[in-house]
Amino acid sequence: MKTGRFKLKDFNSERKFGFLDDGKGGKIFFHINVLKKAGLKEKDLDNKSRKFFVRYSQGNKGFKVIEFLKNQEIALSDNFAIFLNKPRYKGTYEQADLSKLDKRKIELEGYDFKEIPFKEISKQQEKHLTSLCLEDEYFSKPKKVEDKIVHGLGNASIYETGFSLHHIYGVPYLPASSIKGMLRSYIIQEIFDGSEKDALVSEPFCCLFGCSKETSLEEEDKAADSEKEGYQGELIFFDAFPVEPPEIKIDLLNTHYPTYYNSTEGAVEPPADWDSPNIVNFLTLCKPTFMFRFGLSKRVAAKTVTEKYTISQEISWKDSKNENEKKESIENLFTQALQNHGLGAKTAVGYGFFEE
Repeated sequence: MKTGRFKLKDFNSERKFGFLDDGKGGKIFFHINVLKKAGLKEKDLDNKSRKFFVRYSQGNKGFKVIEFLKNQEIALSDNFAIFLNKPRYKGTYEQADLSKLDKRKIELEGYDFKEIPFKEISKQQEKHLTSLCLEDEYFSKPKKVEDKIVHGLGNASIYETGFSLHHIYGVPYLPASSIKGMLRSYIIQEIFDGSEKDALVSEPFCCLFGCSKETSLEEEDKAADSEKEGYQGELIFFDAFPVEPPEIKIDLLNTHYPTYYNSTEGAVEPPADWDSPNIVNFLTLCKPTFMFRFGLSKRVAAKTVTEKYTISQEISWKDSKNENEKKESIENLFTQALQNHGLGAKTAVGYGFFEE
């Protein structure tokens, strides 16, 4: 059984049945009685642009509607951020049954993102990438998540947990700041053995990611940025968008001993089996593929008088004493970070890791 949002294809008012357009050249059969069970009326079919949120399955002669879902007004928004956090509904909040994510499981997991022009967004980003970055010095490849990924759990939301949604398109995405932070953190851990102090006085690290003036950069580079508080990094990162409509899934956190965790100092309650678990739901993406893009800035690189660094060629990474030299390219380090470090929340329990 599947869920989806579809426009009316045609309706026979005499025989009281019709078809919804599946958007792929096919149709889904429905009877007026199924429509009325959801509190809808025949006149609701007069609006040809309206989309109906339905549950449907394969029948003997093709797909047929099993149920027109209630709260149809919630399904009208083509922006998932509005659909999630600012739903339109009749009656009171309790009547709409929107108090918990799991109460909207069917409609949230059935959201199809069909109205979002993912290909056009990708083309526009590629255009910006080539115009802002040095020729042939940029990374632009799709990467697929092994299982699930969650990002922005602490973001503002009407629910207990948040989710990273683009402020214009309303689609799940990975912010450029998070992508840069992941790669930067991975390099510090793997190249500099977890010492950020050593990384900040490394010439390639400072040139690529930026740093303060107290670095090992050449004096000419310091002079070029003398009016600034620090050195601007050459790498430009872009937000990562799904390459195709993503699949939303509702997952859960289960706090087994809430009384114990909420205990105050001096009055600690021991964890016990009779304590009731506290289930908290959150949104995830199931095996999405994201397009990652970053490159060397034309504007910043033009000011650099040190050795030119590249995306694909190996870079000699040295600490402040020019010891423990390691050679690795930014491109390879980024791929390794996605596979071994992970991106987003809950990476410690397996979320946010990417395939090779």
